Amino acid sequence: MRGFESLADARYVSLGTFRKDGTRVDTPMWFVLRDDRMVIRTGAASAKIKRIRNNERVTIAPCTPSGKVTGPMVEARAKVLPESEVAWVEGQIKARYGLMKALVDAFNGLRGVGPHAGIEVTPR
Repeated sequence: MRGFESLADARYVSLGTFRKDGTRVDTPMWFVLRDDRMVIRTGAASAKIKRIRNNERVTIAPCTPSGKVTGPMVEARAKVLPESEVAWVEGQIKARYGLMKALVDAFNGLRGVGPHAGIEVTPR
């Protein structure tokens, strides 16, 4: 967990990705810490996936469900995981968030939300 110590007790993380003009876009996310990395699940067609593919630099900070940052911000790098690892990421998120994930997935299914992607975040 080197570099992510401030997230040990957090339930949400603010993921800051960067637009081409350098503007940071923060999004509250569910996450799982494994060894010295973090994994996050998001929509495969989301803008944050596009931003990460253009720029691996991200920021991470503990936050509330609404995105209010509650602790120190950490510089990190992110990469989109191969499609073959998405099921593993889904399983990790399900194990941590349980019923809440099931409810969100059911709601997203009703809205016709498309496939998911996995993001791996490591400290800089």
